[in-house]
Amino acid sequence: MIANIQRAGVLFIIILLLSSIESYSKEESVEIDTNTVSGNTATLAGDSAISDSSSEPEKGSGSSLFFPIDELHEVIREERLHSLSEIDKQRKETLVYLTQEREAILDEMRSELKRITEFFESERTATTAELQEIGNLVAENAILNSKQLIDHLFIRILQFVATMILSLVIFVLIIYGIMAKRKLL
Repeated sequence: MIANIQRAGVLFIIILLLSSIESYSKEESVEIDTNTVSGNTATLAGDSAISDSSSEPEKGSGSSLFFPIDELHEVIREERLHSLSEIDKQRKETLVYLTQEREAILDEMRSELKRITEFFESERTATTAELQEIGNLVAENAILNSKQLIDHLFIRILQFVATMILSLVIFVLIIYGIMAKRKLL
């Protein structure tokens, strides 16, 4: 990053020098066309490297009084190509890093999803087991209560039958006693 800032500063100084030299030069018809793009410009595609390392600087731009323009164009072109190759290299490194980070995050999310799924599955199993146990307890309590109710009913019926038999025996004894007294009289 610092190297790129220094390069930009150097390029800025060179451009300032070029513009000042051109404005003070004695040659009147020096044409520098830095905005044209030749058919052999460098392109960055996918994983391709800089493809225009052998192109020649523009001819016919001439030289100024102090600096040869062609050499400066060559230096600027080489610096531009070097910068583009550095940018391409950093882009590739960034893509590799981001891919690794994305894969790590996806792996972490998958493991977290698996852990949560297993947790919910174990909770569901535990809840189902508890509900079955509670259902069994309720059924056992209902059966026990119904047995106790039936036993209580039979005990009451037996008490009632015993009371009726006892009452009948007493009634028969009373009637027999009354009849035995009448016969004696």
